[in-house]
Amino acid sequence: MMFIKLSIAVFLLRLAVKRTYIWILRISMVVVAIWSVAIWIYDLVQCIPVQAQWDYTIKNAKCVSGPSFIAAAYSISVMTILTDWLYALLPIPMIWSVQMNVQTKVTVAFILSLGILYVSWLASPLAPTD
Repeated sequence: MMFIKLSIAVFLLRLAVKRTYIWILRISMVVVAIWSVAIWIYDLVQCIPVQAQWDYTIKNAKCVSGPSFIAAAYSISVMTILTDWLYALLPIPMIWSVQMNVQTKVTVAFILSLGILYVSWLASPLAPTD
C-alpha cells in the first residue's frame, strides 16, 4: 500500500505548482513512509519468535494482546482513509487554478470526486470483506 500511495503522491507532486501543495505532498509522503514502515515492523514482531504467528505449537511464544492488535488495525484504517481523502481531494484545487473554462473545471472536479465516493464506499459496512 505504501508504494501505491507514494506513487500517487509523486505523480501529484509533478503536477503541483504552488509551494503549499508541494509541501503538503512532501509531508504526506514522509508520514506515509514512516507510518508504513512502523506498521510493517509491528506486524513482523507481533509474536516472539516470529514463527509463532503461523505455528501455534511453539511453546512459550509471546504475542501482542487482542486489544493491541485491534488498536493497530484501527490506526492503519484511519491513516489509510486520511491519505486516500487527501490524495483524492488535493488535485481539485490544483486543477482549479489551471486555465480552463468553468465547465471543464467542474467536469474534471466531478471526475476526481468519484474517487472520494469510492473511498467512502470502502470505509462503509457495505464494502466487500473477502
